Amino acid sequence: MEIKIKRKEATISSDTIEIPAQGSANIPVILEKDSSYSNYIKEVHCGYYLNGVYCKVILPIENEKYLIPLEAFKSSGPLYLAVALVNGKEIIKTNQINFVVRAAPNGKVILPTENEWHILVKNYMDSLFDNDYGDRFDEIGTNLEELAAEAEKQQNKAAEQQTALDNKLNELSSLEETVSRNETVRQKNETKRQNDTANAVKKCNDTVDEINTKLENGDFIGAVGATPKISIGNVTTGNPGITIHGTPEAPVLDFTMPSAGDLSYATDADIDEMIVEVFG
Repeated sequence: MEIKIKRKEATISSDTIEIPAQGSANIPVILEKDSSYSNYIKEVHCGYYLNGVYCKVILPIENEKYLIPLEAFKSSGPLYLAVALVNGKEIIKTNQINFVVRAAPNGKVILPTENEWHILVKNYMDSLFDNDYGDRFDEIGTNLEELAAEAEKQQNKAAEQQTALDNKLNELSSLEETVSRNETVRQKNETKRQNDTANAVKKCNDTVDEINTKLENGDFIGAVGATPKISIGNVTTGNPGITIHGTPEAPVLDFTMPSAGDLSYATDADIDEMIVEVFG
């Protein structure tokens, strides 16, 4: 015998009010499907009296049939069925249908063995999972795989970006070292240029002083001609050298000194050559 329950929204009804008598067990209840509340878990709740105590259970399910257990038929009396629609924390209860378990004299019930109970529980859990959770777990599994693939992709991208950043930092460090070396060389050359320029200017000044002293002392007076009066003309930067212009009596010396942009310096030999060029 099967008990059929029809559900429309949150209201249920049955095609019969007759149920098996006392001593029955595992009576199937078929819950006809309704398109409403499609995302809700459907539970069939059963209430009955056992030795004067009101008991309530959620019926196990096997092959899409809910089973009224032996305990509900141990005593005669009222038996109630209702449906609960469950979605997370939301629970919607339908009305209850009232049945009466009639007494059955000389009834004898054989309880299932422990192994049979295990099979019933396993079948119920498998059916519950397949009907209400299977699709959800498959969807969750697919989503997790997609998330894992995306996470791996982002991790690889981050590693590539880190490698590129490290390469740029290494290039920057190498450039800084090159700039530092060039600056050291520039400072060294600038110091040498300043020192060489100062030495060249000093030697020129010393030479002019020496020449003027000799002129004043008459060291350059010859048998013929007047004593020339030497003066300093323009002092410019460039390749080291001396240009003479003016008159024999008043020669003018223009000096070209080395500059920061031209690091060819006047040596002692260059200065001696200039003096020879001027005075012979």
